[in-house]
Amino acid sequence: MLKQTSLQYPIFSPPLQNGGGSTADISGGNAQSPPPAQCKSCGKNVFVMEQIKAEKQTWHKNCFRCKECNKQLTLDTYSSHEGVLYCKPHFRELFKPKAVVESPDPEPSKCCIIPVVPYVFTTNRNTFQYVQELTVDQ
Repeated sequence: MLKQTSLQYPIFSPPLQNGGGSTADISGGNAQSPPPAQCKSCGKNVFVMEQIKAEKQTWHKNCFRCKECNKQLTLDTYSSHEGVLYCKPHFRELFKPKAVVESPDPEPSKCCIIPVVPYVFTTNRNTFQYVQELTVDQ
């Protein structure tokens, strides 16, 4: 003869009202979920499935674009300067080190001309002597 066994199903009890226990309230009644983040580019709500987080900001995947060429970027293909997004080629082009070229000295301006004093120091007497006309050979 076969012995019949009863099937046992798990019994769920409602959450405890006075705290204690380890049952969680999954109904969402008292739990506050954070509001969706705002896209830095367009200002609209960004939901988790369509967001990119970079530079401590949130963007839609479609709004995460280079400022110069408007190409859509990813976390691997972007660079930023002061919070502005660029693709790597434009970032290198715009912010590469630039050579400083010194131009030859320009003509001295009037503020830099030193007036010629009509006195000349003479070595034969170790004195200053007044000179009527001072000429300079060039």
